[in-house]
Order: sequence, then structure tokens, then C-alpha cells
Amino acid sequence: MTDRTCRAEFRIHSEVTDAHGVADREILDFRADGYVRSGQDGAVVFHYHEDAGGQRTRCTVTVFEDGVVTVLREGAAEVRFVFEPGARYETVYKAAGYSFDAEVETEETKFERTETGGSLAIRYRMKIGGVSRKYDFSLACFAV
Repeated sequence: MTDRTCRAEFRIHSEVTDAHGVADREILDFRADGYVRSGQDGAVVFHYHEDAGGQRTRCTVTVFEDGVVTVLREGAAEVRFVFEPGARYETVYKAAGYSFDAEVETEETKFERTETGGSLAIRYRMKIGGVSRKYDFSLACFAV
């Protein structure tokens, strides 16, 4: 795969259930322009920017051949996540002048390589401040 500009489409579905069994669900869809390239050892690397409230965050998503995915966010929000099926990873999430301890437990990652980069799905649970929330994240990269 050669470096190529792409339009990335994202969907993040999250859900948390309180002590009474009431679920709070949220779905976030967004698009971002970026590019995709081949990384070392067969990895695929997606680069894009998120803009929210006039603040910009640079994001790098790396998909390794063994199914491990890393997400690095730098700028208005700063964090490094590692998604490895069956593993738990602790990190610090920094945003808006605050720092939060976060714990990520990955259920599964799926990646399908295509001519334009590919599509990625991650199912995981994240705990911040004692509250655990389930997430389904998807990214698809299309040629522009």
C-alpha cells in the first residue's frame, strides 16, 4: 500500500448501565480527512485530526498484523491507548486541563485491509473515575 489521502468515517457507540439496570447509550458519528500509510512490519497507520470547540487533536491509529491497535491522541486531548484482545491497559487521559486515570479492557479487534486503507472495529470497555462504559468503535477509510 502506498501513502494515500483518505476520508475516514467513524462511529462510536457507548453504553453504561447504572446500578438499577438503566442503560445510558450514546452514538457519535463523524468524518475526518487524513491519510493512510504502510508502517513497519506490515502495520497500517491512519492519521487524521479531530476539531472540537476550536481545539484540534492529532490522532494516529496503528493496526499491527497481530491484531493489536494503538491510538495516540495529541493536542487538545492527550492519551495513548493500546487495544489488545483479552488484555487490560492502564493510561492517563488528559483534556481541558484535567488528568484522568483510565483503564481499557479489549474484547476484540477486527481489521480488513482494502485498497484505500481498510476498516477497523474495536469492542472494548473503558473505566474512568470508577465508571465502566462499553464501547464499539469503527473506522473506515475511503479514497478521496
